[in-house]
Amino acid sequence: MTTAVNRERILASLHGEIPDAIGIAEMVFWPDTVERWQREGLPADRDPGTYLGVDAFRRSVVPDLTLQFEPRVVYEDDNVIHRFNTNGVTLMEKKGSYTPPVQLDFTVKDMEDWLDVRPRLKPSENRIPLDFREKYEADKTANSVLLYKNPDPCWAAFGILGYERALIKMAENPVLMQDMFATFTDLIIGLYEILEEKGLKFDVNWFNSDICYGRGMIFSPQMYEQMVLPHIRRLVSYFEAQDMPTVFHTCGDVRQLIPLYIRAGVRGLHPLEARVGNDVRELRRLYGDQMVFIGNINVDKLSGTKADIEHEVRSKVTAAKANGAYVFHSDHSIPPTVSLENYRYALRLAQEYGRIH
Repeated sequence: MTTAVNRERILASLHGEIPDAIGIAEMVFWPDTVERWQREGLPADRDPGTYLGVDAFRRSVVPDLTLQFEPRVVYEDDNVIHRFNTNGVTLMEKKGSYTPPVQLDFTVKDMEDWLDVRPRLKPSENRIPLDFREKYEADKTANSVLLYKNPDPCWAAFGILGYERALIKMAENPVLMQDMFATFTDLIIGLYEILEEKGLKFDVNWFNSDICYGRGMIFSPQMYEQMVLPHIRRLVSYFEAQDMPTVFHTCGDVRQLIPLYIRAGVRGLHPLEARVGNDVRELRRLYGDQMVFIGNINVDKLSGTKADIEHEVRSKVTAAKANGAYVFHSDHSIPPTVSLENYRYALRLAQEYGRIH
């Protein structure tokens, strides 16, 4: 379980204050990593994040932003399974594989389809998990940073249309896409207000939006500025008024996107994948403390020698911790190539080099 001190350090960073040391967190350990670490001394009944005290970010309450279709299996054989999901998308999954499912078909293909399903996207209590209060109270007890976590309006729309069709529609039918983004913006705010009425108070507004790949954004910064940014600004402003800074999880090379997030008032960015060119040492030089960087510790280096780990942690933490605008985290998640001993060593170095004053 993370400590109250670690939680307060992270929140201080996200609120523009300077803690005595950087916060430390990790969100995901691969199942194969857990199996390896159990052979290396992790107690079989303990989650690694809780055991090591790095579980500072928890999902807390994740509302349902889908179209709420009834999911079903539409086809299955020895190798694959086709599922119709709650967004009306038919996906093909390979059995026994970690590869992402393939999108086969979509209920929503055009404006007419969208107008048919849009009434489904109303804020309502049935979009809140039944065990929301139990999870919320457990996270409070565990000293977690309490997240109100959703896909952002862009990523939510992509989940309905599919990536290729959504990108085409952004060019060919911007009216459709703007209406989708506005609808999801209203839904995110409306669901928060339902939870607020139930007495829940969150620390951070957290969005997932994987709109980058290994070479940058999947559509142009200009298109983002024109079509998406106004909705992000509205959401950031709304949650700032609730004393909740906004953090984005965006995979891939995010260097084109950072200036846009800063203009929108986004406070934090996670996880800054190192393999695709993100480097917190350079980003800190470019952007100062305008953005709290969360992550960028290269898991390839964590899988290497002690010297590799020492250089990675020392050089990045020392550069990134200026004014407290950094939270220690891997550059995505912890794979089974990282030993328990190596990860513990990285945490010790983060504590050593992460002191600010």
